[in-house]
Amino acid sequence: MIEIFDNTSLSYLKLCPRKYYYRMVLDLVPAVSDSYKAEFGIAVHLAWDVWYRTGSIEGMDKAFTEHWMAFDGQDIAGIRTMTSGLNLLKRYRETYQTEPFDIIQVEVGGSFEISTKYIYCARFDGLIKWTAPGLDGNMVLENKTSARKGYLITRPNAQLDGYVWAARQITKEPVIGSYLNQVYITGKIKLGVEFVREVTLRTDEEIDEWKRDAIRWMDLCNDFYNEGHWPCNSNSCTAFGRKCEYILLCTSLDKDQLIRLMFKKLPWSSHPEIRKCML
Repeated sequence: MIEIFDNTSLSYLKLCPRKYYYRMVLDLVPAVSDSYKAEFGIAVHLAWDVWYRTGSIEGMDKAFTEHWMAFDGQDIAGIRTMTSGLNLLKRYRETYQTEPFDIIQVEVGGSFEISTKYIYCARFDGLIKWTAPGLDGNMVLENKTSARKGYLITRPNAQLDGYVWAARQITKEPVIGSYLNQVYITGKIKLGVEFVREVTLRTDEEIDEWKRDAIRWMDLCNDFYNEGHWPCNSNSCTAFGRKCEYILLCTSLDKDQLIRLMFKKLPWSSHPEIRKCML
């Protein structure tokens, strides 16, 4: 029985159960990928973490530099570089010299019993107290970096709903919604950035509905697991404007050989609580 879930595993399951099986059960990832794009975003997230934890410019830049150093130079287009990343952080500090919130805690997360059968794991970028006029209450702070503007729908949004639910389990206090801090990376020749922020509120009814939906998806996952069959959703083979990394595996007559040639094992673990047991 699969007992532990998080937003990423549920997202894979909803997109395509077979993709979930390849990634979350078999632990397969492509042996070769352009992971530097994701690592650039991770480096920016680490810099944000230090910034909101300490307020140190030096510490913020150091956090980015230490993580990105291993990947600098991999972007042959020269868009994601050490210099462009540090310039992004400088522009961010200049843009947001004052904030409409107080930081309660950064890098918040844990494992929570969502039903008698399942554990839901969540980790979000921060918990904040809104201080600007017009709203009163605690919110989830979620930082995003992306090259695709307009793909993110804030409501409904299962990731944000789950984070609000988890934040309520932690604080035992009302959490009224999320504050999205978004950086869109643009440009094909040099790095361009656009900063966008958005408040998205949640009602108790919306969070209750997310919880019911999440548990139903978890039940479905275990139905697939017990039956030993993971259906393929062919409508998702080109989701997000690119081919699924497992599309050849789905159509191969010799899956074992293709796995040996094109994939490697990498268990999913966005933080220690997640990978307690996936099987």
